[in-house]
Amino acid sequence: MIIVFDFDGVILDSDLLKFNIFELLFRYEKKNIKNKILKYHFKNQGINRKVKFKHISKYILKFKNHKKKSIELENFFKKLLSKKILSCKFNLGVKKSLNFLKKKNIPCYVATGVKQKEIENIILKLKIKKYFKKIYGYPKKKENILRIIKRAEKVKYSSLYFIGDSMSDLIAAQKRKVNFLGKKTTLNSKKIKNNKYFKEENVYNLIKKVYDLNFINK
Repeated sequence: MIIVFDFDGVILDSDLLKFNIFELLFRYEKKNIKNKILKYHFKNQGINRKVKFKHISKYILKFKNHKKKSIELENFFKKLLSKKILSCKFNLGVKKSLNFLKKKNIPCYVATGVKQKEIENIILKLKIKKYFKKIYGYPKKKENILRIIKRAEKVKYSSLYFIGDSMSDLIAAQKRKVNFLGKKTTLNSKKIKNNKYFKEENVYNLIKKVYDLNFINK
């Protein structure tokens, strides 16, 4: 049993903060354009913002100098985020889960769309680096991260449990035939309708269920 955590919305209660920053960035756009941007952002939760701003600048806002504009948007977003990200709280059951898994010697990893250096820095500041064997971020894709972890641990994909909160997380897990544990959040509970995967808010409850299935009475 190996646990792989997404970051935003799973470890840290930061997905709503990022959504609000997106709204702030595009608050002066026409309503239909703004709605397109926010819909695209939500649909692609879990994907690095660099990719998102490139798409938004080129295909939605249709800037002639879209490369330059996408960099400007990304830098502005990063500036706003860096001021507030560490004030976000850990999600329900996260700290309890990390301590439980460490005590049980169960390997844990992070697979996120956040840039590699940025996520390493955030996790270091949050003082939770000791819980993870390895931290993986952008530019690696999540489905490729799952393959790297599988090979490093020398196990089958069925031994991996990926905790995510977005459709992109679910798709990455399904591509590799990895077990998926859906984390319910303020955002996905409203936007992902009738989806059986995103019903549990407490991360510890997700982990304890699969732990019991793997180790109790065996």
